[in-house]
Amino acid sequence: GGPTGKIFICTSSQCCKDGAAQTRKMLEDLAPKGVTVESIECLGPCGSGPNILASPAPPGGASGGRSVDSQRKAGKAFPAGVVFTGIRTPSDAGLLAPWGFDPVDNGIFGSLKLAFRNSQLDQV
Repeated sequence: GGPTGKIFICTSSQCCKDGAAQTRKMLEDLAPKGVTVESIECLGPCGSGPNILASPAPPGGASGGRSVDSQRKAGKAFPAGVVFTGIRTPSDAGLLAPWGFDPVDNGIFGSLKLAFRNSQLDQV
């Protein structure tokens, strides 16, 4: 079959200020068949959103994101997956290629952006 998975978008007040509603709409438009987009409570780190959790984590992890274990938030259980920060544009959504989204531009600019993202992960 095709890709399956869930993309959870943080809907805390800070991520909402950062544009979570627009990000959700964009991801719903871009999501391949079999991948659903849902809301989640705060994923942290606030201020670098909109933040998302993509699940399940692909074998070997995903570039540009941070793997997290399953967690309970506000009484709901959320699966293990990969947290990505600052998902705003279709090229950001390219980080979700392991879940069937169109991959990031692989030009030099895409590589630089990915290197920058990876360098930011220690702050997550």
